[in-house]
Amino acid sequence: MGASLIGCATPIEVKTASRNQLELIAALNDSVTKLGTAMEEFHRTREARIREEGRMVIARQAIDVALPDSGQQPPRMATADQLFKGYTNDIQPWIDHAFESGDLDRAIKALEDKIQATPASVQRDFLSAKLDDLRLQRSQLTNPPPAVSKADTSVSQQIANEQKTAADVKQAIKLLGIQIDLMKAAAERVDAWLAIDVTPSQEQVDALTKIISGALAGSTGGGK
Repeated sequence: MGASLIGCATPIEVKTASRNQLELIAALNDSVTKLGTAMEEFHRTREARIREEGRMVIARQAIDVALPDSGQQPPRMATADQLFKGYTNDIQPWIDHAFESGDLDRAIKALEDKIQATPASVQRDFLSAKLDDLRLQRSQLTNPPPAVSKADTSVSQQIANEQKTAADVKQAIKLLGIQIDLMKAAAERVDAWLAIDVTPSQEQVDALTKIISGALAGSTGGGK
């Protein structure tokens, strides 16, 4: 026998409580959305700070290597051109391309694949010129001084850890948002029943509970 809807006079206190619950769920959803935005901005700022401080560390290491302590020997005279050349060749590349060696490798591989798939044309010539530029940049990062390499590796790991933390937090907030959406859907269904003074049968309540439980399990990976 099919499910039936039984009419009743729902107390006004119950209806009021139902509407208040909907308002609370909406407020919770708004708070979680704002939290997600704030956390994303927090992690972006933190990563930017790690990069900025990391570049300063690498700059110091590169300068120490390029301009070793001259305390044990008389200071040497140098022209502005010599200083500029030394900075351009031995210091600036490590600062400009800090934490980018892996990115450059991936960009070079992607561009090589794209060129292979592009027939001879002006577009292919353009891509080839771009590839030459990337290879030149990559060559500047070959055989870094040990101190520079160690600093780069350390800061790169900090950046990777920060990015992973940001991704984990974003996923957790996303799952919380899904659960709130399910709470809202269930509350709206119940509120609609109360608004027209309808009491759902046990079969309908069980069906709604099953749908919500299945959706929650799926959203958290429990349904796999």
